[in-house]
Amino acid sequence: MLPEQKPNIKVFSSPQQLEERKKQVEEELEALKSGLWYPLSDQEKQNHNIRRADLKKMLALEKKAWQEVEASRVKWDLINNQLKWLNQSPKQRRTKRTVAIATISLIGLVIVLAIALSDKNPSAKINPEITNSSFDGSVFVCEQYIKERLNDRSSYESVSWTKVIEKQDGLLTTTATFRAKNAFGAYILQTFTFTYTKEGTIISATQL
Repeated sequence: MLPEQKPNIKVFSSPQQLEERKKQVEEELEALKSGLWYPLSDQEKQNHNIRRADLKKMLALEKKAWQEVEASRVKWDLINNQLKWLNQSPKQRRTKRTVAIATISLIGLVIVLAIALSDKNPSAKINPEITNSSFDGSVFVCEQYIKERLNDRSSYESVSWTKVIEKQDGLLTTTATFRAKNAFGAYILQTFTFTYTKEGTIISATQL
């Protein structure tokens, strides 16, 4: 039984080295051709045919890699990857395909589980625009409501926000204290209590 051989692939940097490689490949092809006279199993014949085809491909790819390495580094890397793939036995290729498929399947399963857990966790669906900011405690929808009604929106300064509370009727409420310019250009301190829906619609804004 003839062992399944694995070629030693190299990408050569000169025409002379490539020519020497060509002679080596041609000799190996002749040896493989001679080996077909021995009684071989179907699997061995298949391995011989794959090997012969790979040697011819490798020779062409090595020549192409040498010619194009200076022109395109990206293309060079792609050709090297192809050579590495050809350098593997059929068994190694099947193993890599199996590992890749298993990895993709595992990632898909993790994504499905994450979506399923997200659906079961109400807090994961909360709109960040209706909750307290982790930065300064402000609530986006309420802050936008304030700025849209100021004389000088650039003068707005946040002072404090209370924690958002959900009332029994499902509405949300928070109290904001802020500083901004009035119509005369003077800064004044104001406090408003907001009531709004989970969709971000302001129901009321009461000045305290």
